[in-house]
Amino acid sequence: MKMKSFLYIIVVGVMMMGLTACHADEDQLFTTAAITLTGSDTIYVDRIQGTITLTNLNTKERVTTADFDGCTATVNLLRGVYQVSVDGQVKYRDGRGITHIDNFRASQDQVSIVGSSMTIVELPMILMNP
Repeated sequence: MKMKSFLYIIVVGVMMMGLTACHADEDQLFTTAAITLTGSDTIYVDRIQGTITLTNLNTKERVTTADFDGCTATVNLLRGVYQVSVDGQVKYRDGRGITHIDNFRASQDQVSIVGSSMTIVELPMILMNP
């Protein structure tokens, strides 16, 4: 009788370990990245119009967005290491208050976007004066 109880306890224990081993961890695969474009201290950005391209360096998948809110665009994407590039136009005022519209570029290689909630990436704009 004791042997049956002992075998029963072992079988139940093995089944419980098997069931807990099958439980999948709910690891977040996706995250949100906030890409903020910065200018020099002598310009005041009024409006940005451009396209951000994020290329996952492992999968080569590309994600693009053009939805800017001021100087920042947010995008949901797979966690990983990315190359970030931005092309567009910026309307800004210089230190004397004169309004300018110029093309710009910004880029950065190997940006780690791995945070569980939000990763903030700041990129300096390079103005392409005509």
